[in-house]
Amino acid sequence: MREVININKNWLFSKKEQPVPKTLPEDWESVNLPHTWNGTDGQDGGNDYYRGKCCYVKLLKKADLGEKPVHYIQFDGVNSSAEVWWNGEKIGSHDGGYSAFRVRIPEISDENILTVYADNSPNDTVYPQVADFTFYGGIYRDVTVIGVDESH
Repeated sequence: MREVININKNWLFSKKEQPVPKTLPEDWESVNLPHTWNGTDGQDGGNDYYRGKCCYVKLLKKADLGEKPVHYIQFDGVNSSAEVWWNGEKIGSHDGGYSAFRVRIPEISDENILTVYADNSPNDTVYPQVADFTFYGGIYRDVTVIGVDESH
């Protein structure tokens, strides 16, 4: 059986593009998922809301990730493009804000820093290109860690 652990609580967020942190930032906003940075400016009906690259960080402890030998992080929705970093190493990316994706966690230390860059800037590879709605930026759906056996 696989283990599924929801990790929506206790993220840190910066609306500015940041370098990949080596430690937990102390001055970032504390948020829970789902989250968007366009909660206010995306509501006025205009096309003047913020579109850019923002950063989320979460501390994950090995003891909280279950006993299975193989782990994936599943993102049910990050709009519009995502980069995923684990302990300073890029482990995946995804274009397409309306589809789920997974990345395998390479090695788990006692304490691990998960960094996610979400970017809702215009992107020629992500559709729709134009719409009558706001392209909300952020991690706007659940994030889970999935633990499985070597053969699964």
